[in-house]
Amino acid sequence: MAGDGVVDWIDYWGKSDIGGWFCGNYLKNTPYEDPSVFLRTSSFYQMGKVTTPTLIMFGSEDKRVPTEQGWMHYRALQQSGKADARLVLFPGDGHGPSKLVHVRRAVEEELAWFDKYLFQKANGDSGELKSDAPLAVALKLKGAKGDGRRYGVMKGGHLIPETVPHDDIDVGRFEVTCAQFAEFDSNCAVERGYENFPANGITFEQAKAYCAWLSKITAETYRLPSCAEGDSLYSKSSGPENTLDYWAGRNVNPDDAAIAATIISMAKSLHLRVIAEGVETEEQMSFLRAQQCDEIQGYYFSEPLPADELADKVRGTGLSLKKWTTA
Repeated sequence: MAGDGVVDWIDYWGKSDIGGWFCGNYLKNTPYEDPSVFLRTSSFYQMGKVTTPTLIMFGSEDKRVPTEQGWMHYRALQQSGKADARLVLFPGDGHGPSKLVHVRRAVEEELAWFDKYLFQKANGDSGELKSDAPLAVALKLKGAKGDGRRYGVMKGGHLIPETVPHDDIDVGRFEVTCAQFAEFDSNCAVERGYENFPANGITFEQAKAYCAWLSKITAETYRLPSCAEGDSLYSKSSGPENTLDYWAGRNVNPDDAAIAATIISMAKSLHLRVIAEGVETEEQMSFLRAQQCDEIQGYYFSEPLPADELADKVRGTGLSLKKWTTA
């Protein structure tokens, strides 16, 4: 366990409220005079060797050991993939938890960590994914295949998409990932940590060529879906919104929803019109409609456009252009 710990002395020297004094007394130098001593004594640069599960706790307003040290510690372990890591932040707290609710949370986190990794008595709730969440149930029924940290299956020395039955055909379990597409296109650069992100910026011709390549190396037929097949795959689900919060078994941004609902209600009581900006998803749109928000704008409708292109876009909707103009 690590509480408010220093992992990089150069970062600490520059950001801590006592960085200069502390490093001057204990390291007897400054980073610009002798950076080697700061690098040699910083555990951050040895994180790739760590295999011990690590719980990291920090106050979000810590100025003594800046919170960024905790993020650096967590990021290094998370990216190396050799040790489980968990970062817990205490909002508004400084160097060490001072509020009773945070002290209690720290004790609960520590006991749960010991139970899981020392006594092997995990309570079944990771804190991020509820044990009875739809995603947890789906993962228990059948785990997705992968090659190490990368989704997919190996075929002929290449990472390709895993397929699952859907009606009378097999379809990709997930969208084609960056790592999978890079097997086909060597010009597709994949940054560490982005291997399982959906491949984007792919043209129709590239997609067809990728399917042809898959067919060649697997001796099986791969193709793009027809319009009808695409509609059945991407049609709206019958359940709640298809969001990460739903699949994790959690309410969708309850704090944000409560704040937005309160603001709209307050404005209505004062006979004011409400304009919501920055709306990007169907979920946000549905919520604001349910709250009777007067006007809504954002990328859900369109990105910013020149006046002539905006006029063409509005005419294409069948709406009155007059209703889309502003004073």
